[in-house]
Amino acid sequence: LQDFTGFIGPQPGEEPVLNVGYSFAPANGKGGRINGVEAALSLTGEMLSDALAGFGTVLTFSWTDSNIKPNPGNPSQPLPGLSEEVGNFTVYYEKNGFTSRVSARYRSDFLGEVSGFGNGRNLTMVEGETVLDAQVGYNFSGRLEGLSMMVQGFNLSDEPFQTYYNDDTRQIRDHQVYGRSYMVGFSYRYR
Repeated sequence: LQDFTGFIGPQPGEEPVLNVGYSFAPANGKGGRINGVEAALSLTGEMLSDALAGFGTVLTFSWTDSNIKPNPGNPSQPLPGLSEEVGNFTVYYEKNGFTSRVSARYRSDFLGEVSGFGNGRNLTMVEGETVLDAQVGYNFSGRLEGLSMMVQGFNLSDEPFQTYYNDDTRQIRDHQVYGRSYMVGFSYRYR
């Protein structure tokens, strides 16, 4: 409850019947903790054998645990937007002007902040996803030196964005499918 004495009434010159009312505002909680570990590995094919020249891989993985109390008196919750597990896996080949790569990125379920009724922000669980992307390109040489082309595909796994109620993936709140997307590009660099 808050005393609103001195604020302007419903109409200038009118006094309200009651000067006390509820005031709602964000309040900081008592803090919390975030713990985690991250590992990364980058290997080129030459590190294993000369026959694998041009090949390579990049692997990353992180595990994070969070426990915060954003609202005094309420139970703790995970930090919004933070997945407990996140991983990236990329395999590539780059040699003689030819480039290609395939990447998969994974993130586990997380507490997301999404638009609600009246465009308010609601916290809800977002289902984890694994998204697959790929790219192939070629850099020309000889008379066409400076010309390059590239073909890219995004979200090849056609992963949906899905939210659910009460930590129960059977209670779907929202299911959105964005589909796959592709891009073809050419560029020329004058030397």
